[in-house]
Amino acid sequence: MKYISPRRVANRLARTFYNLLYALVAGAIFAALTSYFEQRDFVPLAAISGPILAILFGFTALMYNRARALPSGVDQRRSLYAAERSLQATVLFLIGAGTGGLGAILIHSLSSIGNQSVHPGVIIFATVFFYGGMLLVLFSFGSFFLGLQAIAHKLMRWISLRRLARIVR
Repeated sequence: MKYISPRRVANRLARTFYNLLYALVAGAIFAALTSYFEQRDFVPLAAISGPILAILFGFTALMYNRARALPSGVDQRRSLYAAERSLQATVLFLIGAGTGGLGAILIHSLSSIGNQSVHPGVIIFATVFFYGGMLLVLFSFGSFFLGLQAIAHKLMRWISLRRLARIVR
């Protein structure tokens, strides 16, 4: 029987946990987007964009400042990696929210005109435009999640009972 170290098991469990959490949250976001799209209610989507941008900008600045404060080494590189991923997530979110917003405006204006005078290809184009932007928002979440995973690696590690008892004391 092959020996598998506890650290390797913990790493696999952490990776599985992160992937499962990402899939769950991405599915919930996509379900909410579909619900808002079916109701043609785009105001809540626009209202939540501001706080998400604030979180992304804040996390990016925090990671860059953390990287500058840390001494050269693995932790500094991980923090810089997280900052770069967070900046990438911010840019993707801005582009995705802008594109999705334009798609939502097109869909809203086309639905107010009426479906009789609008060519079906235009409605399909607007729908693809909206979901394309929202797909960029999901990619933004994935990029942010990778950055978060890079700095959270120390949270998921193997701790012996003796060390746990020493920490608790």
